[in-house]
Amino acid sequence: MNSPIPRIWEPTVEVTGRIGMVWAPYDFHSEGFFSHCGIDVLAFLNMAEGWKVTSVTYYVVRDGCPESPLGTPEG
Repeated sequence: MNSPIPRIWEPTVEVTGRIGMVWAPYDFHSEGFFSHCGIDVLAFLNMAEGWKVTSVTYYVVRDGCPESPLGTPEG
């Protein structure tokens, strides 16, 4: 059985002071089949221990996804 494979590409990274954000398109495959695509948005805060994720937001699109520049995953 194949593990689920989420993949991101062309992330946009913004950092100002102690806060950061990553915005990236993604696609998700499970058991060798395409499931969905969308956008991942992660927020970070730089603390004494290093960068910590403070929130994760994602948008799911089931139909009409553009073709991934990463091609079809192997596995």
